[in-house]
Amino acid sequence: MDYTPTPHATADVPSGKADAFLDYIERELIPFVGDVADIFYKANQKNVRIMERWWIFENKANVDKATQQALEQWKSQSNGA
Repeated sequence: MDYTPTPHATADVPSGKADAFLDYIERELIPFVGDVADIFYKANQKNVRIMERWWIFENKANVDKATQQALEQWKSQSNGA
């Protein structure tokens, strides 16, 4: 008996390799990519919070003044209506 692989059987070998590679990506690579993305996302959130605090510190007087003006304008419109 001759046990040489048929062309159909050898065509399945690359398919099996591709399947194994995709399994590797699903099990190993995707969670790793997700972890890396989480690290950058969390770092970005922290940077945004730091920048917000800095911006408020730098512009608090202007924000308070604009808020007071808007409140006075709203009160004058409410009393006049």
